[in-house]
Amino acid sequence: MLIDITSSPYNASADGTHDDTKALKAAFETIANNGGGTVEFPKNAFVCISEALNLPSNIHITTASGKARIKYYNAANEETKYLFLGNKISNVTISNIAFDTQHQSPAVAAILINGYGKEALENSQISIENCEFKGINKKGACAVRVQKTNGITVKNCLFEDSYIGIGLWRRNSTITIHDNIFTDSMLNNAIRLTGTVDTKKPEYCDDVSIQDNHITVQAKKSVIQANGKPKGRPDSASGIYLTCGDKDYKASLHGGKSNFHCDVRIVQNRIEGPRLGFFNGGSADLFAIKDTKNFLCTKNVAIGSGDLGFAFERCHHGEVSHNTAEENNSCGIGFAGSTAIHVLHNKCGSNEQTRDGIYQNTPYGGIRIEYGSRDIFVENNVFYHLPSLPKVTQQYGVVIKYTYKNKIKHYPSNIKVGNNQSSDQVFGAVFNEADDTQFF
Repeated sequence: MLIDITSSPYNASADGTHDDTKALKAAFETIANNGGGTVEFPKNAFVCISEALNLPSNIHITTASGKARIKYYNAANEETKYLFLGNKISNVTISNIAFDTQHQSPAVAAILINGYGKEALENSQISIENCEFKGINKKGACAVRVQKTNGITVKNCLFEDSYIGIGLWRRNSTITIHDNIFTDSMLNNAIRLTGTVDTKKPEYCDDVSIQDNHITVQAKKSVIQANGKPKGRPDSASGIYLTCGDKDYKASLHGGKSNFHCDVRIVQNRIEGPRLGFFNGGSADLFAIKDTKNFLCTKNVAIGSGDLGFAFERCHHGEVSHNTAEENNSCGIGFAGSTAIHVLHNKCGSNEQTRDGIYQNTPYGGIRIEYGSRDIFVENNVFYHLPSLPKVTQQYGVVIKYTYKNKIKHYPSNIKVGNNQSSDQVFGAVFNEADDTQFF
């Protein structure tokens, strides 16, 4: 079934000035009653809706040519939480649509896929392709927010002037986030996966593929005062952020008491920060990967972070390989409270910029291992200085450092380092504080 939304009996005006909510509701109801179909907007359609619309299963929403624009028609000045809502739905595709709220942003999301029952996974096979999201910018709002879903694809989309681009909360599985662009008008994380600490509630993401996304992180307002010291923390953001909310590094080293995102592939993404110090308005860690196991992070690029290029915290059983980290404010690639990771063939150039002069926990180096991390294999990485920059900043290629917490020194253990190439470091190839580090 193919429905032209402007034809009878729907008669949407699609002119950007009239409210087409009733027309879309009727079309969605027809699709639901007939077991599925396609709602098609004409070329250059501009559709206004005044309330959230419930998505049926087995629907494809698209545009005949180009991208129809959908905005929230806030005639009564009443806030809506979302534009499209999916609850216990399956086989839904939204393509070739521009969600342009013109700063009348919903409070939660442009598209919210959720389930309100007791099952862990209540939605399936949701695809959002070749869409645009602009102005979903209220604090905490996502352009696309997904919960309790098995099979979510977001690809070839553009995200501008939004708070969070793609946000996955609670339990989700079989996730594909490919070939999207996030501009420097984003206010917070471009891609965020959030589980829970409490293992009695097994909420996490698995079978995840994040690939070929291009993210530019904007500068924030500096919090450095006239005396040169920071007051508080800036509202800085990461590009890709995975967490289950744990903060117990020691417990994580012994199996943990948190849920973990698992079977995660982060491949060929590029994230560029504003090349400022963190307190001076720079970004947070560009790749912030926490509470994750059985993962691959390869062929990615992190440039210009206000902190780390790649930060792995409480991560286990993974490979970090063939990545490039350059001009980041502290270290290029860092591991904290993490175990059983192969770190291979990465390139780390001119990190440790310490641009705002406030970072004191030096040395940072190209690759830094701390917080009791163990069983990490560091081989065939390259450390260098970028000739375009005025001075050498990276003090060491590899830094293996204890962490002092609760009056106890926590040392990394069973770290193996070999066959790395290091040139033009301030002091040398390796800084090591662990007795059992093995060099080969």
